Formats: sequence, C-alpha cells, structure tokens
Amino acid sequence: MIYPVCIDISRSYIQAVTDIIVALAKIFGIATGYEYALKLAPPSVRSLVMAMFLSTAAISALLGIIIASLYVDPMLVWVYSGLTRLSGVAFWAAFGGRDVQKHAAHT
Repeated sequence: MIYPVCIDISRSYIQAVTDIIVALAKIFGIATGYEYALKLAPPSVRSLVMAMFLSTAAISALLGIIIASLYVDPMLVWVYSGLTRLSGVAFWAAFGGRDVQKHAAHT
C-alpha cells in the first residue's frame, strides 16, 4: 500500500524566515566590518584589521559547525533564542560605546 506524503508547509516558511534573517545579518555585519577595516583603521594596519575581521568570520563558521549538533527538534527554540541573546549581549558589550565616541568626535 502507498501512503501519501504529508509535508508541513508552515515549518518550511518559518525556517525560510529565519534563514533570510540570518543572511541579512551576515550581509550587514560583513559590510560594517569592511567599513571599519578600510575607513577607520590607519593605513599601516589595515591589512591586520582585515585579517582579524576575517578570522572572526572563520571562528563564527567553526562555532556554527560545533553548534549544529544541538539542532534536534525539541531543542531548536532554545538554541535559536539562546544564541540570539548571547550574540546580542556580546555585540552590545563590544560595540555599545562606539556611537557615543563617534558622535562626540563629530561635535
């Protein structure tokens, strides 16, 4: 007997939305990193700053490979929410004062 295959379309849309959000975050993050590396770094250390930026991209890819083992069905919500909160706090801790310094320098 042949059983019909039932595909849950709603989960596909949710996964597509998260993939689009991650892709946009990577695009904007890489563009910001290139701007910092090329415009704000002194000319003598631009290659070093770019190398450091690209090494952080490599480390994030490595962490993605390591964390991929946690992507099992009951833990998906915890993985995404935990990583989002952790990366948001880390980003704020690292770059939270940049805007204040930049606005103070221009005024």
